[in-house]
Amino acid sequence: MHSSLLTAYLVGSGPLARACAEHLLAQGHPVLGILTADRALADWAGQAGLSVHDWSEPTRPFEVPSHDYLFNIVNCRMIPEAVRRATRLAAVNYHDSPLPALAGYYATTWAIADGATTHGVTWHLLEGPIDSGGVLAQREVPIEPDDTAVTLNARCFEASVSSFHDLVAGLRGGGPRAIPQDLSRRTFNALQTRPSGGGLVDWGWPAALLDRHVRSLSFGPTGNPVAAPKTLGPDGLLLLDELTVTDRASTAEPGTVTAIHGGRLTVATADFDVRVALRPARGAADSAGADDTADTAAALPPGTRLPALAEADRRALRELCQRAAPAERRWTASLARLLARRPVGDPPARRRSRPTGERFTLDTQLRADLAARGWSPAAAVAAAYQDVVTASGHSPAELWWSNDRLRHLAGLGRGLLTDMLCAAPEAEVAGTVGAAIEGVTRLIHRHTALGPYPVDLVDRTPALRRIAARGSSDNPLLAFGLTSAQAAGLAAGRRLALVADPGETSYTWWTDPTELTAQDTRLLGERMLSWLRGAVVVGGGGVVGGLSVLGVGDVGLVARVNGSVGGFGFRGLAGVVAGWGVVAGGSVAVCGVGGVLSFGELDVRAGLVAAGLVAAGVGRGMWWGCGGAGG
Repeated sequence: MHSSLLTAYLVGSGPLARACAEHLLAQGHPVLGILTADRALADWAGQAGLSVHDWSEPTRPFEVPSHDYLFNIVNCRMIPEAVRRATRLAAVNYHDSPLPALAGYYATTWAIADGATTHGVTWHLLEGPIDSGGVLAQREVPIEPDDTAVTLNARCFEASVSSFHDLVAGLRGGGPRAIPQDLSRRTFNALQTRPSGGGLVDWGWPAALLDRHVRSLSFGPTGNPVAAPKTLGPDGLLLLDELTVTDRASTAEPGTVTAIHGGRLTVATADFDVRVALRPARGAADSAGADDTADTAAALPPGTRLPALAEADRRALRELCQRAAPAERRWTASLARLLARRPVGDPPARRRSRPTGERFTLDTQLRADLAARGWSPAAAVAAAYQDVVTASGHSPAELWWSNDRLRHLAGLGRGLLTDMLCAAPEAEVAGTVGAAIEGVTRLIHRHTALGPYPVDLVDRTPALRRIAARGSSDNPLLAFGLTSAQAAGLAAGRRLALVADPGETSYTWWTDPTELTAQDTRLLGERMLSWLRGAVVVGGGGVVGGLSVLGVGDVGLVARVNGSVGGFGFRGLAGVVAGWGVVAGGSVAVCGVGGVLSFGELDVRAGLVAAGLVAAGVGRGMWWGCGGAGG
């Protein structure tokens, strides 16, 4: 190898890490490995023949070859000691600010919010406190009057790549010399730092400050890790999708809506009117209408005064949001699992569900039997509900709950934090009863410990935003600890819901009466009781798939329609269906929520499926599977 070539090891993620690796390779500098959690970067590196180590396998040991320089590029994690020990000459870090100013995180957001006219990027030695090492290369980036966080990030990317070229050229020639930072000029923002008011605008600000606030929190199609720009409306939180400063001096009190045009509101500020597009936050509960700025504008006629907060209240909101920030990543992963259960396709129209008058009740003996097994009755009901509704042909269920502490925090947060939590329960058919029930208990405890999450989290996260648009009305709901207002708001949009009454010994069924009847919910309740009583009998080691989900009504329906027909001795499932189709074609073969299927109908449909499988090349002894909207 030529003596002027350097060897490198990269830790990081994203397009910048790839661009830097590509430059090193193009210049002939060996890249001896990449440590990343970025799947796209890992795939590219693998195709380029580079050694790739995955952050998702932290306990898996890996050898790090000795290298001249370590480049840490868009990585917030602690670098493994093995990587640092293998670095011979220097470890170099990239930071997207003109250090020592704006050390820490999300520097472009704070630069725009502060009204800076220039920004910059820095390559510095990775030593001492975060972002404090000696500067090796720096490039200034101007801030344009209309820059948003996403556009400034894009220009910083360009400056980062070009300055990296200069850095590598200098390192290849034996330099550059690191220049110590003047830490007396250092400013710093932590990962959890949030803007004043948690992102709420103050209509008493000058229009230019409002404009900077919104632009600093505008990340376009990329994820927004800080906060969405928003305002309090008369009936709750509203997100600001757009804000344009006009040349018209404000004559009304700040926050007053003075006009509506094309779904946009004109609002007075401390000096000039601004034109804004507002809409409700898209929550995980139901996203129906979340993008309708026209409806939002129509609900705020001229003369409406948008609420204002005192500075002390804004500081308190910022503190609450900063306390909630550490759990955002885990909530994002949990919400992704929940939302992914919703059916793919256009969301159905919002349903008009209401209580059916039917109740699901745990009698005293059953509650005692469940407690004797060491199970929370509420968790047992949740496990039974998940298994029964899925077995009955519904989409997977969602679990929602609240308590006085969550409602108190949401009240303090003026609606910026959720007053309900949610999770996706699992009841594996092949798993044990104990695992299903205890899993629900752990699920609730784990998520409750995380605390509330920001109401705007779904809107700020592209992956959540996309799947939330599917709508939630087809997914059965089970809710605990809700007030009557919370229950009505959550259950009213669902095709099927079961809401715990105070004390959680009885539950109220909600349905859309155009699709499900009180009789349907009665059958579901009987199936759940059958499941729970069976669970008590078999104990925690029993298999979920072995529990009966036939209720008294199911058995009675089959007996009533089929009479005493039986004893034909047909061989195999196909023979049973075909034989019963001949002798009792009108008898019920399958019953479920919403209807029944006779043996004759089942035989015809099974024949069509079989013919389709044969045509597709499926034969005896071959594995095949089927899927539908429910999973």
